[in-house]
Amino acid sequence: MDDKLLDKNLIISAVDNKLNHKNRKSQKDNLIYKNDHITIDVSRNFIDKQTLSRLFKLLKDIEIKKEITKLFSNKFKSKSENKHVSHIFLRNSQQGEKTIDDMYNMYDSIRKNSLKNFTTRKIKNIIHIGIGGSNLGPKFVCNALKDYSTKDFNINFVSSSDTKEVDDAIKNLDLEETIFIFSSKSFVTKEILINLDYIKKILKSKFASSEIVSQHLFAITSDKSTAIKKGIDANKILIFSKNIPGRFSVTSALSFIILLQIGKANFKKFYKGIIKMDNHFKRTKVSNNIPMILAIISIWNINFFSIRNFCVCPYNYRLKDAIEYIQQIEMESNGKSSDIYSNEINIDTSPIVFGQAGTDCQHSFFQMIHQGSQDIALDFIGVIDSNDNKVSSNFLISNLIAQANLCFYGKGSQKNNKKIRGNNPSNIILMNSVDPHSVGNLISMYEHKIFVEGILWNINSFDQWGVEEGKLLASKFINKINQSNRKDTDKIILQLLKTKF
Repeated sequence: MDDKLLDKNLIISAVDNKLNHKNRKSQKDNLIYKNDHITIDVSRNFIDKQTLSRLFKLLKDIEIKKEITKLFSNKFKSKSENKHVSHIFLRNSQQGEKTIDDMYNMYDSIRKNSLKNFTTRKIKNIIHIGIGGSNLGPKFVCNALKDYSTKDFNINFVSSSDTKEVDDAIKNLDLEETIFIFSSKSFVTKEILINLDYIKKILKSKFASSEIVSQHLFAITSDKSTAIKKGIDANKILIFSKNIPGRFSVTSALSFIILLQIGKANFKKFYKGIIKMDNHFKRTKVSNNIPMILAIISIWNINFFSIRNFCVCPYNYRLKDAIEYIQQIEMESNGKSSDIYSNEINIDTSPIVFGQAGTDCQHSFFQMIHQGSQDIALDFIGVIDSNDNKVSSNFLISNLIAQANLCFYGKGSQKNNKKIRGNNPSNIILMNSVDPHSVGNLISMYEHKIFVEGILWNINSFDQWGVEEGKLLASKFINKINQSNRKDTDKIILQLLKTKF
Protein backbone atom coordinates (compact mmCIF):
# COMPACT_ATOMS: atom_id res chain seq x y z
CA MET A 1 0.00 0.00 0.00
CA ASP A 2 2.85 2.42 0.75
CA ASP A 3 3.96 2.53 -2.90
CA LYS A 4 0.44 2.99 -4.19
CA LEU A 5 -0.07 6.00 -1.91
CA LEU A 6 2.93 7.62 -3.60
CA ASP A 7 1.33 7.31 -7.04
CA LYS A 8 2.46 10.38 -8.99
CA ASN A 9 -0.91 11.01 -10.65
CA LEU A 10 -2.72 10.88 -7.31
CA ILE A 11 -0.28 13.35 -5.76
CA ILE A 12 -0.80 15.73 -8.71
CA SER A 13 -4.59 15.34 -8.30
CA ALA A 14 -4.31 16.14 -4.59
CA VAL A 15 -2.42 19.38 -5.26
CA ASP A 16 -4.78 20.42 -8.07
CA ASN A 17 -7.94 19.67 -6.07
CA LYS A 18 -6.81 21.62 -3.04
CA LEU A 19 -5.64 24.64 -5.03
CA ASN A 20 -8.76 24.89 -7.19
CA HIS A 21 -11.66 23.63 -5.08
CA LYS A 22 -12.95 27.10 -4.19
CA ASN A 23 -13.02 28.14 -7.86
CA ARG A 24 -15.17 25.22 -8.96
CA LYS A 25 -18.91 25.65 -9.30
CA SER A 26 -20.90 24.15 -6.46
CA GLN A 27 -21.79 20.48 -7.01
CA LYS A 28 -20.00 20.34 -10.40
CA ASP A 29 -19.78 16.58 -10.01
CA ASN A 30 -22.60 14.52 -8.59
CA LEU A 31 -20.97 13.27 -5.42
CA ILE A 32 -24.13 12.23 -3.61
CA TYR A 33 -24.72 8.52 -3.03
CA LYS A 34 -27.73 6.75 -1.56
CA ASN A 35 -28.46 3.26 -0.29
CA ASP A 36 -31.51 2.16 1.68
CA HIS A 37 -31.98 4.70 4.52
CA ILE A 38 -28.57 6.40 4.20
CA THR A 39 -27.50 9.24 1.87
CA ILE A 40 -23.97 10.64 1.79
CA ASP A 41 -22.71 13.84 0.18
CA VAL A 42 -18.92 13.90 -0.24
CA SER A 43 -18.74 17.02 -2.43
CA ARG A 44 -17.06 19.07 0.31
CA ASN A 45 -13.77 17.24 -0.10
CA PHE A 46 -10.69 17.96 -2.23
CA ILE A 47 -11.97 15.52 -4.78
CA ASP A 48 -13.72 15.12 -8.13
CA LYS A 49 -15.00 12.19 -10.16
CA GLN A 50 -11.68 11.74 -11.95
CA THR A 51 -9.72 11.55 -8.71
CA LEU A 52 -12.29 9.20 -7.20
CA SER A 53 -11.83 6.89 -10.19
CA ARG A 54 -8.08 6.79 -9.51
CA LEU A 55 -8.73 6.06 -5.84
CA PHE A 56 -11.19 3.31 -6.72
CA LYS A 57 -8.36 1.72 -8.69
CA LEU A 58 -6.45 1.41 -5.41
CA LEU A 59 -9.31 -0.70 -4.06
CA LYS A 60 -9.30 -2.88 -7.15
CA ASP A 61 -5.50 -3.25 -7.03
CA ILE A 62 -5.65 -4.66 -3.51
CA GLU A 63 -8.55 -6.92 -4.59
CA ILE A 64 -10.88 -5.53 -1.96
CA LYS A 65 -13.76 -7.73 -3.14
CA LYS A 66 -11.72 -10.85 -2.34
CA GLU A 67 -11.08 -9.55 1.18
CA ILE A 68 -14.80 -8.86 1.61
CA THR A 69 -15.64 -12.38 0.44
CA LYS A 70 -13.27 -13.74 3.10
CA LEU A 71 -14.98 -11.61 5.75
CA PHE A 72 -18.45 -12.87 4.83
CA SER A 73 -17.37 -16.52 4.50
CA ASN A 74 -15.48 -16.69 7.84
CA LYS A 75 -12.10 -17.02 6.11
CA PHE A 76 -10.64 -13.65 7.13
CA LYS A 77 -7.98 -14.09 9.81
CA SER A 78 -6.42 -11.84 12.41
CA LYS A 79 -2.86 -12.99 11.81
CA SER A 80 -1.39 -11.71 15.08
CA GLU A 81 -4.05 -13.59 17.06
CA ASN A 82 -4.21 -16.57 14.69
CA LYS A 83 -8.00 -16.65 14.67
CA HIS A 84 -10.83 -15.91 12.29
CA VAL A 85 -12.79 -12.67 12.42
CA SER A 86 -16.40 -13.83 12.53
CA HIS A 87 -18.78 -10.96 13.34
CA ILE A 88 -19.99 -10.37 9.76
CA PHE A 89 -20.18 -14.07 8.91
CA LEU A 90 -22.11 -14.97 12.05
CA ARG A 91 -24.78 -12.29 11.76
CA ASN A 92 -25.42 -13.37 8.15
CA SER A 93 -25.62 -17.10 8.98
CA GLN A 94 -27.86 -19.65 10.67
CA GLN A 95 -25.64 -19.43 13.74
CA GLY A 96 -26.58 -15.77 13.98
CA GLU A 97 -30.25 -16.73 13.81
CA LYS A 98 -29.71 -19.19 16.68
CA THR A 99 -28.13 -16.42 18.78
CA ILE A 100 -31.20 -14.27 18.16
CA ASP A 101 -33.52 -17.15 19.09
CA ASP A 102 -31.60 -17.62 22.37
CA MET A 103 -31.97 -13.91 23.06
CA TYR A 104 -35.70 -14.02 22.32
CA ASN A 105 -36.14 -16.93 24.71
CA MET A 106 -34.27 -15.12 27.47
CA TYR A 107 -36.24 -11.94 26.74
CA ASP A 108 -39.56 -13.76 27.06
CA SER A 109 -38.43 -15.51 30.26
CA ILE A 110 -37.49 -12.22 31.92
CA ARG A 111 -40.75 -10.56 30.91
CA LYS A 112 -42.79 -13.54 32.14
CA ASN A 113 -40.68 -14.27 35.23
CA SER A 114 -40.39 -17.88 34.06
CA LEU A 115 -36.65 -18.54 34.52
CA LYS A 116 -35.46 -21.17 36.97
CA ASN A 117 -34.01 -19.61 40.15
CA PHE A 118 -35.45 -16.20 39.31
CA THR A 119 -37.14 -13.57 41.41
CA THR A 120 -40.91 -13.76 41.67
CA ARG A 121 -41.21 -9.98 41.52
CA LYS A 122 -41.81 -8.37 38.12
CA ILE A 123 -38.53 -6.89 36.82
CA LYS A 124 -38.70 -3.16 36.21
CA ASN A 125 -35.01 -2.13 36.24
CA ILE A 126 -32.00 -3.44 34.30
CA ILE A 127 -28.39 -2.35 34.87
CA HIS A 128 -26.04 -3.25 32.02
CA ILE A 129 -22.40 -3.44 33.13
CA GLY A 130 -19.77 -3.46 30.38
CA ILE A 131 -16.80 -1.50 29.07
CA GLY A 132 -15.38 -0.75 25.63
CA GLY A 133 -17.10 -2.80 22.94
CA SER A 134 -19.39 -4.36 25.55
CA ASN A 135 -20.76 -0.92 26.35
CA LEU A 136 -20.28 1.74 23.66
CA GLY A 137 -22.18 0.10 20.80
CA PRO A 138 -25.17 -1.13 22.85
CA LYS A 139 -25.35 2.17 24.75
CA PHE A 140 -25.31 4.20 21.52
CA VAL A 141 -28.11 2.13 19.99
CA CYS A 142 -30.26 2.10 23.14
CA ASN A 143 -30.02 5.85 23.60
CA ALA A 144 -30.56 6.48 19.87
CA LEU A 145 -33.75 4.40 19.95
CA LYS A 146 -35.26 5.67 23.20
CA ASP A 147 -38.33 6.80 21.29
CA TYR A 148 -38.90 3.16 20.33
CA SER A 149 -38.70 1.81 23.87
CA THR A 150 -41.39 -0.63 24.95
CA LYS A 151 -41.12 1.00 28.38
CA ASP A 152 -41.11 -2.47 29.95
CA PHE A 153 -37.82 -1.73 31.70
CA ASN A 154 -35.86 1.18 33.08
CA ILE A 155 -32.37 0.63 31.62
CA ASN A 156 -29.08 2.09 32.83
CA PHE A 157 -25.47 1.56 31.72
CA VAL A 158 -22.42 1.25 33.95
CA SER A 159 -18.84 1.13 32.63
CA SER A 160 -16.60 2.69 35.24
CA SER A 161 -14.60 0.74 37.80
CA ASP A 162 -15.34 3.64 40.13
CA THR A 163 -18.26 2.11 42.00
CA LYS A 164 -19.86 5.51 42.52
CA GLU A 165 -21.39 4.96 39.08
CA VAL A 166 -23.14 1.85 40.41
CA ASP A 167 -24.34 3.83 43.43
CA ASP A 168 -25.84 6.46 41.13
CA ALA A 169 -27.42 3.85 38.85
CA ILE A 170 -29.24 1.98 41.65
CA LYS A 171 -30.16 5.01 43.72
CA ASN A 172 -33.91 4.98 44.41
CA LEU A 173 -34.35 1.58 42.74
CA ASP A 174 -36.08 -1.35 44.37
CA LEU A 175 -33.40 -4.06 44.14
CA GLU A 176 -36.00 -6.82 44.27
CA GLU A 177 -37.23 -5.49 40.91
CA THR A 178 -33.73 -5.06 39.46
CA ILE A 179 -31.41 -7.36 37.49
CA PHE A 180 -27.77 -6.82 36.57
CA ILE A 181 -26.32 -7.95 33.23
CA PHE A 182 -22.52 -8.31 33.22
CA SER A 183 -21.11 -8.15 29.70
CA SER A 184 -17.53 -9.24 29.10
CA LYS A 185 -16.12 -11.33 26.27
CA SER A 186 -13.50 -13.00 28.49
CA PHE A 187 -15.28 -12.50 31.82
CA VAL A 188 -11.94 -11.63 33.38
CA THR A 189 -12.15 -7.90 32.57
CA LYS A 190 -11.15 -6.18 35.81
CA GLU A 191 -13.69 -3.37 35.55
CA ILE A 192 -16.50 -5.90 35.25
CA LEU A 193 -15.28 -8.09 38.12
CA ILE A 194 -14.85 -5.10 40.45
CA ASN A 195 -18.47 -4.13 39.77
CA LEU A 196 -19.65 -7.74 40.08
CA ASP A 197 -18.10 -8.12 43.53
CA TYR A 198 -19.44 -4.72 44.61
CA ILE A 199 -22.98 -5.46 43.42
CA LYS A 200 -22.93 -8.89 45.10
CA LYS A 201 -21.95 -7.18 48.32
CA ILE A 202 -24.86 -4.74 48.01
CA LEU A 203 -27.32 -7.52 47.23
CA LYS A 204 -26.08 -9.68 50.13
CA SER A 205 -26.72 -6.80 52.49
CA LYS A 206 -30.27 -6.60 51.14
CA PHE A 207 -31.24 -10.27 50.77
CA ALA A 208 -31.10 -13.20 53.14
CA SER A 209 -29.22 -15.74 51.03
CA SER A 210 -26.71 -16.16 48.21
CA GLU A 211 -29.39 -18.00 46.24
CA ILE A 212 -31.54 -14.87 46.18
CA VAL A 213 -28.52 -12.80 45.12
CA SER A 214 -27.87 -15.08 42.13
CA GLN A 215 -31.47 -14.57 40.97
CA HIS A 216 -30.56 -11.04 39.98
CA LEU A 217 -27.29 -11.72 38.09
CA PHE A 218 -26.99 -12.33 34.34
CA ALA A 219 -24.00 -12.53 31.98
CA ILE A 220 -23.17 -12.14 28.30
CA THR A 221 -19.80 -13.66 27.45
CA SER A 222 -17.80 -15.97 25.21
CA ASP A 223 -16.52 -17.88 28.26
CA LYS A 224 -19.54 -19.44 29.97
CA SER A 225 -17.52 -21.61 32.37
CA THR A 226 -15.70 -18.58 33.82
CA ALA A 227 -18.99 -16.72 34.29
CA ILE A 228 -20.42 -19.74 36.15
CA LYS A 229 -17.35 -19.81 38.42
CA LYS A 230 -18.03 -16.15 39.23
CA GLY A 231 -21.50 -17.02 40.50
CA ILE A 232 -23.75 -16.59 37.44
CA ASP A 233 -26.35 -19.34 36.93
CA ALA A 234 -25.89 -21.21 33.63
CA ASN A 235 -29.47 -20.49 32.57
CA LYS A 236 -28.84 -16.74 32.90
CA ILE A 237 -25.89 -16.61 30.50
CA LEU A 238 -25.95 -15.69 26.82
CA ILE A 239 -22.84 -16.63 24.87
CA PHE A 240 -21.14 -15.38 21.71
CA SER A 241 -18.15 -16.53 19.68
CA LYS A 242 -14.60 -15.82 20.82
CA ASN A 243 -13.93 -14.92 17.18
CA ILE A 244 -16.11 -11.81 17.38
CA PRO A 245 -13.88 -8.79 18.11
CA GLY A 246 -15.21 -6.89 21.14
CA ARG A 247 -15.65 -3.52 19.45
CA PHE A 248 -17.53 -5.19 16.56
CA SER A 249 -19.83 -7.19 18.84
CA VAL A 250 -22.88 -4.93 18.85
CA THR A 251 -24.71 -7.48 16.67
CA SER A 252 -23.74 -10.46 18.85
CA ALA A 253 -25.55 -11.52 22.03
CA LEU A 254 -24.35 -8.17 23.42
CA SER A 255 -27.29 -6.64 21.57
CA PHE A 256 -29.56 -8.30 24.16
CA ILE A 257 -29.87 -5.03 26.06
CA ILE A 258 -31.10 -3.40 22.82
CA LEU A 259 -33.77 -6.11 22.53
CA LEU A 260 -34.83 -5.46 26.13
CA GLN A 261 -35.16 -1.76 25.31
CA ILE A 262 -37.03 -1.84 21.99
CA GLY A 263 -38.75 -5.26 21.91
CA LYS A 264 -38.79 -7.96 19.24
CA ALA A 265 -40.55 -6.11 16.41
CA ASN A 266 -38.21 -3.12 16.48
CA PHE A 267 -35.18 -5.33 17.09
CA LYS A 268 -35.96 -7.18 13.85
CA LYS A 269 -36.04 -3.83 12.03
CA PHE A 270 -32.68 -2.84 13.57
CA TYR A 271 -31.12 -6.12 12.48
CA LYS A 272 -32.65 -5.82 9.01
CA GLY A 273 -31.02 -2.40 8.63
CA ILE A 274 -27.64 -3.93 9.45
CA ILE A 275 -28.05 -6.80 6.99
CA LYS A 276 -29.22 -4.40 4.26
CA MET A 277 -26.01 -2.37 4.55
CA ASP A 278 -23.98 -5.60 4.77
CA ASN A 279 -25.48 -6.70 1.45
CA HIS A 280 -24.83 -3.31 -0.13
CA PHE A 281 -21.19 -3.49 0.97
CA LYS A 282 -20.77 -7.04 -0.30
CA ARG A 283 -22.58 -6.76 -3.64
CA THR A 284 -22.36 -3.16 -4.85
CA LYS A 285 -19.58 -2.18 -7.22
CA VAL A 286 -16.75 -0.08 -5.82
CA SER A 287 -17.82 3.17 -7.51
CA ASN A 288 -21.21 3.24 -5.73
CA ASN A 289 -20.30 1.49 -2.50
CA ILE A 290 -20.92 3.85 0.42
CA PRO A 291 -18.54 2.32 3.04
CA MET A 292 -15.79 2.07 0.40
CA ILE A 293 -16.29 5.68 -0.70
CA LEU A 294 -16.09 6.91 2.91
CA ALA A 295 -12.97 4.78 3.50
CA ILE A 296 -11.16 5.97 0.40
CA ILE A 297 -11.92 9.61 1.23
CA SER A 298 -10.58 9.02 4.74
CA ILE A 299 -7.34 7.66 3.22
CA TRP A 300 -7.27 10.62 0.82
CA ASN A 301 -7.51 13.15 3.65
CA ILE A 302 -5.06 11.40 5.98
CA ASN A 303 -2.37 10.21 3.58
CA PHE A 304 -2.46 12.86 0.86
CA PHE A 305 -3.31 15.98 2.89
CA SER A 306 -1.94 14.95 6.31
CA ILE A 307 -5.28 15.70 7.98
CA ARG A 308 -4.86 13.68 11.16
CA ASN A 309 -7.90 14.94 13.07
CA PHE A 310 -11.40 13.61 12.47
CA CYS A 311 -14.46 15.24 14.04
CA VAL A 312 -17.87 13.55 14.27
CA CYS A 313 -20.86 15.87 14.75
CA PRO A 314 -24.34 14.33 14.86
CA TYR A 315 -26.98 17.04 14.52
CA ASN A 316 -29.57 15.07 16.45
CA TYR A 317 -29.73 14.66 20.21
CA ARG A 318 -30.55 10.94 20.06
CA LEU A 319 -27.34 10.27 18.11
CA LYS A 320 -24.95 11.96 20.54
CA ASP A 321 -23.44 8.66 21.72
CA ALA A 322 -22.40 7.81 18.16
CA ILE A 323 -19.25 9.86 18.78
CA GLU A 324 -17.73 7.58 21.41
CA TYR A 325 -18.80 4.50 19.45
CA ILE A 326 -17.12 5.70 16.24
CA GLN A 327 -14.10 6.91 18.21
CA GLN A 328 -13.51 3.41 19.57
CA ILE A 329 -14.03 1.38 16.40
CA GLU A 330 -11.79 3.76 14.45
CA MET A 331 -8.95 4.37 16.88
CA GLU A 332 -8.79 0.95 18.55
CA SER A 333 -9.08 -0.83 15.21
CA ASN A 334 -6.73 1.25 13.07
CA GLY A 335 -4.45 2.92 15.60
CA LYS A 336 -1.53 0.78 14.42
CA SER A 337 2.05 1.47 13.24
CA SER A 338 2.94 -2.00 11.94
CA ASP A 339 1.49 -4.04 9.09
CA ILE A 340 -0.19 -7.43 9.24
CA TYR A 341 3.24 -9.10 9.16
CA SER A 342 4.50 -7.00 12.11
CA ASN A 343 6.70 -4.79 9.92
CA GLU A 344 6.88 -1.10 10.80
CA ILE A 345 5.04 1.14 8.35
CA ASN A 346 5.87 4.69 7.29
CA ILE A 347 2.38 6.07 6.71
CA ASP A 348 -0.25 7.63 8.98
CA THR A 349 -3.15 5.41 9.98
CA SER A 350 -6.05 6.20 12.33
CA PRO A 351 -6.85 9.87 12.87
CA ILE A 352 -7.57 11.33 16.29
CA VAL A 353 -11.35 11.09 16.59
CA PHE A 354 -13.39 13.52 18.67
CA GLY A 355 -16.69 15.33 18.40
CA GLN A 356 -19.82 16.74 19.96
CA ALA A 357 -23.47 16.93 19.04
CA GLY A 358 -24.70 19.87 17.00
CA THR A 359 -25.29 22.67 17.65
CA ASP A 360 -23.38 22.38 20.95
CA CYS A 361 -20.17 21.86 18.96
CA GLN A 362 -20.60 25.30 17.36
CA HIS A 363 -20.45 26.87 20.80
CA SER A 364 -17.46 24.78 21.86
CA PHE A 365 -14.60 24.05 19.43
CA PHE A 366 -15.85 25.25 16.03
CA GLN A 367 -14.12 28.57 16.57
CA MET A 368 -10.83 26.66 16.39
CA ILE A 369 -11.96 24.79 13.27
CA HIS A 370 -12.95 27.99 11.48
CA GLN A 371 -10.02 30.20 12.44
CA GLY A 372 -7.40 28.02 14.10
CA SER A 373 -4.31 26.43 12.59
CA GLN A 374 -5.21 22.71 12.70
CA ASP A 375 -6.61 20.85 9.69
CA ILE A 376 -9.64 18.73 10.50
CA ALA A 377 -11.89 16.41 8.49
CA LEU A 378 -15.48 16.04 9.63
CA ASP A 379 -18.51 13.78 9.41
CA PHE A 380 -21.75 15.71 9.83
CA ILE A 381 -24.57 13.27 10.62
CA GLY A 382 -28.07 14.61 10.07
CA VAL A 383 -31.65 13.39 9.94
CA ILE A 384 -34.06 14.10 7.08
CA ASP A 385 -37.29 13.27 8.90
CA SER A 386 -36.73 13.63 12.62
CA ASN A 387 -40.45 13.27 13.56
CA ASP A 388 -39.83 16.06 16.02
CA ASN A 389 -40.73 19.70 16.38
CA LYS A 390 -40.20 21.09 12.86
CA VAL A 391 -38.80 24.35 14.22
CA SER A 392 -36.05 22.39 15.97
CA SER A 393 -35.52 19.95 13.08
CA ASN A 394 -35.23 22.67 10.42
CA PHE A 395 -32.88 24.69 12.62
CA LEU A 396 -30.56 21.70 13.10
CA ILE A 397 -30.35 20.68 9.44
CA SER A 398 -29.83 24.30 8.36
CA ASN A 399 -26.95 24.67 10.80
CA LEU A 400 -25.43 21.38 9.68
CA ILE A 401 -25.30 22.48 6.03
CA ALA A 402 -24.09 25.98 6.94
CA GLN A 403 -21.25 24.64 9.07
CA ALA A 404 -20.20 22.11 6.42
CA ASN A 405 -20.04 24.88 3.81
CA LEU A 406 -18.15 27.28 6.07
CA CYS A 407 -15.68 24.57 7.14
CA PHE A 408 -14.81 23.78 3.53
CA TYR A 409 -15.25 26.97 1.53
CA GLY A 410 -14.40 29.51 4.23
CA LYS A 411 -15.17 33.20 3.87
CA GLY A 412 -12.92 36.06 2.90
CA SER A 413 -12.64 39.41 4.68
CA GLN A 414 -10.43 42.47 4.47
CA LYS A 415 -9.85 42.03 8.18
CA ASN A 416 -7.71 39.03 9.12
CA ASN A 417 -9.55 38.50 12.39
CA LYS A 418 -12.78 37.94 10.44
CA LYS A 419 -11.44 35.59 7.79
CA ILE A 420 -12.73 32.02 7.83
CA ARG A 421 -9.92 29.95 6.35
CA GLY A 422 -11.95 26.95 5.13
CA ASN A 423 -10.09 23.93 3.69
CA ASN A 424 -11.60 21.56 6.27
CA PRO A 425 -13.23 18.78 4.23
CA SER A 426 -16.38 17.00 5.35
CA ASN A 427 -18.92 14.31 4.54
CA ILE A 428 -22.59 14.89 5.14
CA ILE A 429 -24.31 11.65 6.17
CA LEU A 430 -28.10 11.81 6.19
CA MET A 431 -30.36 9.21 7.78
CA ASN A 432 -34.00 8.97 6.75
CA SER A 433 -34.92 9.12 10.43
CA VAL A 434 -33.63 7.93 13.79
CA ASP A 435 -35.46 4.62 13.61
CA PRO A 436 -34.24 1.05 14.20
CA HIS A 437 -33.62 0.32 10.51
CA SER A 438 -31.65 3.53 9.87
CA VAL A 439 -29.53 3.08 13.01
CA GLY A 440 -28.76 -0.47 11.83
CA ASN A 441 -27.64 0.98 8.48
CA LEU A 442 -25.36 3.46 10.23
CA ILE A 443 -23.70 0.85 12.48
CA SER A 444 -22.91 -1.45 9.56
CA MET A 445 -21.70 1.42 7.37
CA TYR A 446 -19.05 2.56 9.87
CA GLU A 447 -17.95 -1.01 10.61
CA HIS A 448 -17.27 -1.65 6.93
CA LYS A 449 -15.59 1.72 6.42
CA ILE A 450 -13.08 0.88 9.18
CA PHE A 451 -12.46 -2.57 7.62
CA VAL A 452 -11.63 -1.09 4.20
CA GLU A 453 -9.26 1.47 5.74
CA GLY A 454 -7.38 -1.34 7.46
CA ILE A 455 -7.05 -3.30 4.22
CA LEU A 456 -5.75 -0.23 2.39
CA TRP A 457 -3.17 0.45 5.12
CA ASN A 458 -2.35 -3.29 5.26
CA ILE A 459 -2.80 -3.34 9.03
CA ASN A 460 -4.71 -5.63 11.38
CA SER A 461 -7.92 -3.83 12.37
CA PHE A 462 -8.92 -6.57 14.81
CA ASP A 463 -6.14 -6.93 17.38
CA GLN A 464 -5.35 -4.52 20.24
CA TRP A 465 -1.96 -5.30 21.71
CA GLY A 466 -1.55 -1.78 23.07
CA VAL A 467 -4.70 -2.23 25.16
CA GLU A 468 -3.48 -5.58 26.46
CA GLU A 469 -0.08 -4.20 27.51
CA GLY A 470 -1.77 -1.44 29.47
CA LYS A 471 -3.78 -4.03 31.40
CA LEU A 472 -0.67 -6.08 32.23
CA LEU A 473 1.28 -3.09 33.52
CA ALA A 474 -1.65 -1.90 35.63
CA SER A 475 -1.90 -5.39 37.18
CA LYS A 476 1.74 -5.18 38.33
CA PHE A 477 1.09 -1.84 39.99
CA ILE A 478 -2.14 -3.03 41.60
CA ASN A 479 -0.32 -6.01 43.11
CA LYS A 480 2.29 -3.72 44.66
CA ILE A 481 -0.35 -1.44 46.14
CA ASN A 482 -2.45 -4.34 47.47
CA GLN A 483 0.58 -5.97 49.12
CA SER A 484 1.42 -2.83 51.06
CA ASN A 485 0.16 -1.98 54.54
CA ARG A 486 -2.68 0.52 54.54
CA LYS A 487 -0.50 3.11 56.30
CA ASP A 488 2.16 2.74 53.59
CA THR A 489 -0.21 3.04 50.61
CA ASP A 490 0.47 6.74 49.98
CA LYS A 491 4.21 6.11 50.00
CA ILE A 492 3.87 3.17 47.57
CA ILE A 493 1.76 5.23 45.15
CA LEU A 494 4.34 8.02 45.16
CA GLN A 495 7.06 5.47 44.44
CA LEU A 496 5.05 4.04 41.55
CA LEU A 497 4.87 7.50 39.99
CA LYS A 498 8.62 7.20 39.44
CA THR A 499 8.38 3.65 38.05
CA LYS A 500 8.39 2.89 34.32
CA PHE A 501 7.72 -0.85 34.21
